[in-house]
Amino acid sequence: MTILTNEALERRRARKRKNTQAWRLKEHQLMESLRQQVEALERQLRKDAEVRTTDLVPRSSELEALRQQETMLTQQNAKLREALARRQALFALPTQLPPFRLADPRLYDNVFLLHQVEATLQCLSETVPPALAHAHPEMLRGWSTKHACNGGLVYVDATCSLGPDASTDMQSACDAHWEVFNDKELYSQMNAHALDYKVIHRAHDDMLVACSTILFPDNVLVTRYMILYKIRFRDGFHSCCMSFAPDLSEITTCTLMKYAIVHGSVVAQALSRSSVPRHLDSTILVPRMIEQLSKWLDQISPRVDHNTEFTVAL
Repeated sequence: MTILTNEALERRRARKRKNTQAWRLKEHQLMESLRQQVEALERQLRKDAEVRTTDLVPRSSELEALRQQETMLTQQNAKLREALARRQALFALPTQLPPFRLADPRLYDNVFLLHQVEATLQCLSETVPPALAHAHPEMLRGWSTKHACNGGLVYVDATCSLGPDASTDMQSACDAHWEVFNDKELYSQMNAHALDYKVIHRAHDDMLVACSTILFPDNVLVTRYMILYKIRFRDGFHSCCMSFAPDLSEITTCTLMKYAIVHGSVVAQALSRSSVPRHLDSTILVPRMIEQLSKWLDQISPRVDHNTEFTVAL
């Protein structure tokens, strides 16, 4: 009985050893298979990475080529647009230039302008005093006025004393006056007969050229080109204004304004020589001029306490 029991135990142990060896072999084979699969996957990953790396080089060069092509096409497009714009401008209907750009080219010549100023100042000094030698002064709107008409020309010498209470700041007065002739709105407020006003050329700080449209009786519109010049002194300043016909063939009005402190009082004086416009009666030319001077003084006095120069353009 004991012998049988030992044999049974041996057989059982032998089966267990055999089963254990078979299981270990199977586990070993499974682990080996898994190891081979892992190695195969790693090799495939390395291969794929190499393929992707080699593909990046040509792709980056392709992108650079595309960028260069885009830049070239953009530049070509800009050149084509510019060429198209030039062609359209070449074949387009010419636009009408503003009237002030059609002014006589001499109005943009500073030498011509200075020559006109010098000639006008000399003309006024030589013609106005003799023409008014026998004229009697009369008071018009506070202006002591002497005037005479001779040969279709009207000569005027008007003086207005502003009294000792007027401000003596001549520099501020000159600046305020010059500002008026550089601004359309301010000029129109002072000259009720001017329907339009444009500064077309600034020769320098003390000289400019302007174009104005003036309304005469019977709704007659007249264009005048004006040369304006000013010069400062210690006790005042002078201003010269010349009005030309559009073709510059005639100086219709030339006026020299003197504004200075005389014996402690501010005095304004206007020396003028004007041709009688065919649209205007010579008998109302002087009252029209004095009215314009008075309006200018009334408009400017709240700003500069009567410290201003005056010019007349008919």
